[in-house]
Amino acid sequence: KGFEAAFGAIVAKAKKKKKKKDMDNKSANKAAEKKKKSVQLLDAKTTRNVLIATSRIKGSKEELVANLIGMRRGKLDVETLRRVQGIFPSPEEIATVARYKGKAEDLAETERLFLAFAKDKSLKRKISWMLYMADFPAVCRELKRKLDVLNKAIHSLINSQCLRLLLRIVLKLGNYMNAGSKKGRAYGFKLKTLMQLSGIKSADRKTSL
Repeated sequence: KGFEAAFGAIVAKAKKKKKKKDMDNKSANKAAEKKKKSVQLLDAKTTRNVLIATSRIKGSKEELVANLIGMRRGKLDVETLRRVQGIFPSPEEIATVARYKGKAEDLAETERLFLAFAKDKSLKRKISWMLYMADFPAVCRELKRKLDVLNKAIHSLINSQCLRLLLRIVLKLGNYMNAGSKKGRAYGFKLKTLMQLSGIKSADRKTSL
């Protein structure tokens, strides 16, 4: 009794510690076994890029795929769509995961995601459409801005007295220089003629018109 009282606690503690160690080893072995079972079909660079991009997307990958396939624009912001578009698998990568005949749960994370993408053949187009719809208001504003600038420029040209005077002078100079020929009595000229004025040289070839 004296021995048990003196050393029993130490023995019990040692047994408890050994039991915990055995359980930790079992857990580690299970994790290692699970990791070992993950089937990788893609190269390391692709896997790394996909994992980095998806780690910045909120929610699970299952939710992401469902929202993309269902075109739920309210749950997909532009940044998320651009990230997915940037990592979207090539036809060769889709063919690689599609040829896999094993269990989907045995695949590594990137391969499972690509396999889910491959189930909807129009998914890439859907992502492009959603991005286009998201960008459309900004595209319209930019187009309107450019059209406004163009309209102002046209209005200025039509109402410019200086431009009219310049065109008159160019016409008179042209008729003067072409006097005596068929071109010497012109009533007008094409606008592309203005681009040729710098090529018209004086008699000493030192001054252009």
